Amino acid sequence: MRFLGIDLGTASLKLAIVDAQGHEVASSSAAYAVSTAHPGWAETSVGDWWSALVAAAARLPAGEREAVRGIGFSGQMHGVVLTDERGRALRSAMLWPDTRARDLLGAWPPPQRNPVAPGMAGPLLRWVALNEPELAARARWALQPKDWLRTRLGGEITTDPSDACATALAEPSGLWDDALIAKLGLPREWFAPLSPSYAVAGTLSADAAAALGLRAGVVLAVGAGDTPCAALGSGLSGDGDALLTTGTGGQIVVMSACAPAPAEGLHAYRAATDAWYRMAAMQNVGVALESVRGWLAFDAWPRAYEDAFAAHPSERVTFLPYLSGER
Repeated sequence: MRFLGIDLGTASLKLAIVDAQGHEVASSSAAYAVSTAHPGWAETSVGDWWSALVAAAARLPAGEREAVRGIGFSGQMHGVVLTDERGRALRSAMLWPDTRARDLLGAWPPPQRNPVAPGMAGPLLRWVALNEPELAARARWALQPKDWLRTRLGGEITTDPSDACATALAEPSGLWDDALIAKLGLPREWFAPLSPSYAVAGTLSADAAAALGLRAGVVLAVGAGDTPCAALGSGLSGDGDALLTTGTGGQIVVMSACAPAPAEGLHAYRAATDAWYRMAAMQNVGVALESVRGWLAFDAWPRAYEDAFAAHPSERVTFLPYLSGER
């Protein structure tokens, strides 16, 4: 028996197959671009996500794919995919580095229980309502990235508290904030019903199974945001357990058995379990390193790090890596 994990990241999609004991037996990935059609925009076509999934699946051994009996989901947080009734995207996904809604943050006056950034679903959807009203009128669902992908595979339309609480449209507990949604002029019916991260949310459709080389009818889990999934996968379970992650962005996560008290600049979110976590986050980590690697024409990361550590410290050269704004 095997289980497949799908991580829908900002710049790439990653797959891992594990056995019943949780040992990895195969993995693959496929990259895609983040489009910046206008200054401050950050979008990806959901078609690129799907193509990446098909390509990454084809790189996994056929025998291991055939043995998969369950699929779990992890995904980049904060962004949003507007869809029709059947879950078909109406526009490109709007992602967390996006800053186009910066001027709309006044709708979230301080103090807020969690920091609000322009690339969260709340400000982005407010921008759509104001600037793309015809598209907004056709929308039925406003899904988080991993929820769109699960729906594309045949799963139910639902989300989990770990993703909902990071939209700037929900209570820290993950429950949708109906009063705030109404204040922003957004349709309440856009927002998916809540399910635990570990709940079953449908089964793999025949069409998706054929595209991925998997068995139809495989169980699909709801899944969770990538940060709480990273904490769970790293073995964080006790109160005070901590994790530093460096992806496109970066986070320091500290687990909590109960709801953390609000603190300026820190997020208090729901975990992939029934626990909580507190988080300090930066938007510019891997994206900044990758940009520097390109500017300096390093063809491989090991050489870039070797040269950096061999260089003498400089008091004059400074790199402030705010390439996609900051929270």
